[in-house]
Amino acid sequence: LSILTEHNETELVKSITRRGANIFKEKDGKLPIQIAISNSNLELTKFFVAQYRKKGKSLSDIKDKQGKDLLSLAKDPNKKAIIAYLEKEFSYEKAINETINKVKLNIQNQDTKALKELLNDIEEIDLRKARAKKSKISVLHFAIASGATDLVELILNKVKNIHVRDKNGISVLHL
Repeated sequence: LSILTEHNETELVKSITRRGANIFKEKDGKLPIQIAISNSNLELTKFFVAQYRKKGKSLSDIKDKQGKDLLSLAKDPNKKAIIAYLEKEFSYEKAINETINKVKLNIQNQDTKALKELLNDIEEIDLRKARAKKSKISVLHFAIASGATDLVELILNKVKNIHVRDKNGISVLHL
């Protein structure tokens, strides 16, 4: 995968990645996404970002051996398009994380009204991320346990996967 990425073989990279090639396998200390950025390949950079997101990985967690993140790696006047794209993606990721933190806080405070207001503005909910830190329950577990049926309905209309389990292995279907 890394060799194909080095040679900008975009269609082959996409094809073998979709067939299960490991996007986390490094070559000479670099991940394929880092190689795509180094090569100024915007199309592959976008593709790898989408793949990382599908795997639930945060872009800010991807660093090279010196601790540079993806945006730092792209800091080159010849990579304006990649820099603009990554800045947008990092900004998006930051906004998502802030919203998730607000959801967690509302769960911890057992504030169903504030949670409803917040969730009305969210398109889709990933229950693996929308958990209260201390209790490790998802927002859906909380809504069901609190008996807030209108909140449960709101969440179910926006949830990615209802089969998420809490720290005790209990899914919402058990509740």
